Amino acid sequence: EETRQEQNVPGQGWHRKSSREETFPVDLVESCLDIDIRDAEASQEIDKTRILNVLAGRHDPNVEPDLSHANHEIINQSLRSLFAVAMWRSAIQHRRKSHSDQLLHKLAIALRLDYTRTILHLDLSCLDMAQED
Repeated sequence: EETRQEQNVPGQGWHRKSSREETFPVDLVESCLDIDIRDAEASQEIDKTRILNVLAGRHDPNVEPDLSHANHEIINQSLRSLFAVAMWRSAIQHRRKSHSDQLLHKLAIALRLDYTRTILHLDLSCLDMAQED
């Protein structure tokens, strides 16, 4: 949506995005950085078993899942990194109000720990980076 508005009236789309994200709940952002697929819920326990086994590359999806399989942590780190990128703008806006870099630091760690990520694109257009008094 913002990209389309940006093409029509430069600056308008990103200003709207910044305004909308300004009130995004920071605690939700932080909880996303702790996501663990092994703790996820499914409507049926067998579904969770099968999902975890498929993600681990096991041939029999119905056996007890190996919760220590490296693929699970790789996926966790990738998800955390994805959330970190999505929440970066909100974190900058939170920083302006809280005068704290703590959330940005947590997002940076999530990005750094995702060694499967080879490209990072952050668009900070029209974002006021100055601290509020």
